[in-house]
Amino acid sequence: MYRLEHVRFTYPGNPLLDIAYFEIAPGSITAITGANGSGKTTLLNLLAMLQLPGAGQLQFKNHTVNRGNLDELRQNIGYVQQKPYLLRLTVREN
Repeated sequence: MYRLEHVRFTYPGNPLLDIAYFEIAPGSITAITGANGSGKTTLLNLLAMLQLPGAGQLQFKNHTVNRGNLDELRQNIGYVQQKPYLLRLTVREN
């Protein structure tokens, strides 16, 4: 479903992610754990295509994600953040 190769993401002056290779198979369940500030939310934002990697390749369903196909690929993803920006209720209440 997802494949990341040589993906790097930095915030200004702060390298955050440096992933040599990461794959999530279709139908699998994957848990992402780590300390505060380790890049979990940034990784989820990359997988939801809310951000693009600064370097490397992000693939979704065998398509390389780029600015030209973001809208098309995003239609296949549902992502509810811990603190939603638009709807301030819980997931159940929304």
